Amino acid sequence: MILKVKYVDLDIEKNSVVINEEDLKKSGYKVGDRLFLEVQGSSLVVVIHSTSTIVKPGEVGITRHITLKLEEGHDIELKQAIVPKSIKIIKKKLNGEILSTTDINTLIAELKISRLSNTEISSFVAGSYINDMNMNEIVDMTKSMASTGDLLDWGRDTVVDVHSIGGIAGNKYALLVVPIVAAAGVKIPKTSSRAITSGAGTADVLEVVTNVTLTKNEIMDLIRDTSGCLIWAGGMSLAPVDDMFINVESRLSINPKCLMLSSVMSKKVAMGIKCLVIDIPIGEGAKVKTEAEARKLASSFIELGELLKIKVECIITYGGQPLGRAIGPALEMKEALEALEHPEEAPESLIEKSLSIAGILLELSGASMKGDGMEAAKEILYSGKALDKFREIIYKQYENKVKIKSKSENSENISFDENYNVSEKLFENLNLSVDLDSDSDSQDKNEENSENIAKKDNLSKKGKKDKKNKIDAQNIEKTYLKKLNNLKSEDIKIAKYSYDIVSPTRGYITKVSNKGLIDVVKEAGAPFDKKAGIMLNVKIGNNVKKGDILYTVYSDSEEMLTNAITLARRIYPVNVEGMIIKKVSKF
Repeated sequence: MILKVKYVDLDIEKNSVVINEEDLKKSGYKVGDRLFLEVQGSSLVVVIHSTSTIVKPGEVGITRHITLKLEEGHDIELKQAIVPKSIKIIKKKLNGEILSTTDINTLIAELKISRLSNTEISSFVAGSYINDMNMNEIVDMTKSMASTGDLLDWGRDTVVDVHSIGGIAGNKYALLVVPIVAAAGVKIPKTSSRAITSGAGTADVLEVVTNVTLTKNEIMDLIRDTSGCLIWAGGMSLAPVDDMFINVESRLSINPKCLMLSSVMSKKVAMGIKCLVIDIPIGEGAKVKTEAEARKLASSFIELGELLKIKVECIITYGGQPLGRAIGPALEMKEALEALEHPEEAPESLIEKSLSIAGILLELSGASMKGDGMEAAKEILYSGKALDKFREIIYKQYENKVKIKSKSENSENISFDENYNVSEKLFENLNLSVDLDSDSDSQDKNEENSENIAKKDNLSKKGKKDKKNKIDAQNIEKTYLKKLNNLKSEDIKIAKYSYDIVSPTRGYITKVSNKGLIDVVKEAGAPFDKKAGIMLNVKIGNNVKKGDILYTVYSDSEEMLTNAITLARRIYPVNVEGMIIKKVSKF
């Protein structure tokens, strides 16, 4: 079947094409069939979808996910594709059979080249959820998934990492742990996710102040320079097949234990991690509900780690309420900086958890003797070394984004790539007060730079490439880099609008719901609105009077703030109860 290319703006299943119903009837193919798409020596297996209006007879609709370079109006040939070998493998798992190493390698290989449809991937996820996998299968899944993307090799160096199972609002400990461990000279390339079910992933929080998207080579250079990084895992090709499982799992709202184990550990294998701490929060609202469940999960992680030659230590932590008081990207960044600046004034829960995890990592790496790690971590934090290291890390990560050709500790001597232009997207995510006046040699330059900040969106949208605008953009970047060198919590802007939720009565705080607060934060606009969030004034057990502020909701949108307030008043994420629950006067 030969059809003419027509690009269509549809976001449907990966590697899908759209064919007119008339052509579909004539061809004998049906919706969901696989076809081999061939053009100029390149080929791709695609899945058929049909339409009566989007494309005309004789045309094939090419969606945004097709990776081949095709020209509008050119002819391409579509012919029957071979049924993937993985279909039989998926049936085996649905029947509860054990998969061989060859089975798993075949499945992952066909997933990598997009030979399977979402329906087939969903069937495999469902089979894994119902019938689980044994440890040999999980090891094979982990190794095979890791091999589909970038692999980092640190040689004989001890490289450490930490991963949290999640489910906790405001879980910002990594922003303290990474600089503490890196300041001790231990390599810790921390990859993090964006928000999936929460109001802010660690990557969303870091993106408030710096670049989180780095390549494999940039990461390795950064770790050699600073020993630490805080980056988005999706910015590089890190076990990419795992994302196909995650997308299906989120739609089905299931997370098979076997796939969760292989998902976490495949990324650690790919990153070359030698020692790993797994944080398993338990409690209402957390992903793991009981200590018994947590112990079982910890045992699986430790066993899997041994088979992969990764030293794993698990900690079961309290997850019945948010960590610290800030929830939402900018507010969490502000609280983390405050903790690095003045740890003695920071929330105890944040400091204790961060020091505990950092201490274990220092001991696992050999940087501290067993039993001395937490004290060593405390010294690094309270001496200001962790703050200095954090500033160094975010500076270097941003420096990579602006494509600096020659690097110098003196920002004034930085040489920028001649083709560099202001990145609109990055500036939208950087919610800092940048004082250009302090970096200028004259009043005229001050005014010019201030005008550039005000007009940065217009500058980037039009993509002007004349020499004057390049110089203007470089001045802005130089000033911003200076700010990162001495970043303070007070530099973080908060949202334009806020609203205080107050206690309706006198009593005690009996519940602070992770899920409820996350729902309110998302309604306020997080994580897309970096400044949206919640600042808690109370924790479980606190005594409050009528009218006391329980928490404050923030947003840059009045409409979204109103929606968040409405939701908060309906679901009561923070409960206040008196000592007397109910009066009973009759039997």
